[in-house]
Amino acid sequence: MDEVLTSELLAITPARYHSLVRKFLSKFETDPEFIQKVSYYLASKIGDHKLAEEFTQLSPETKIEACIENIIIGLISGALQEKEVKKLIK
Repeated sequence: MDEVLTSELLAITPARYHSLVRKFLSKFETDPEFIQKVSYYLASKIGDHKLAEEFTQLSPETKIEACIENIIIGLISGALQEKEVKKLIK
């Protein structure tokens, strides 16, 4: 993962979620299928499965950035539960 992108993502992330974001970034690097899994999860949470399909047209780095940003927004807003999000990594 590009260090600049990692730094940018962590800069917009509340400190309490830094560890979680790092785990997601690591998993994205080691498991190419994980991006699709997370995008489908996020799509199911917002009720837009077309969104997950459109992800296939994005570059891998853009996909990762979008997933992380949506997870952060979801956690901060309360739309996503941290416990549930952590289960994705396992």
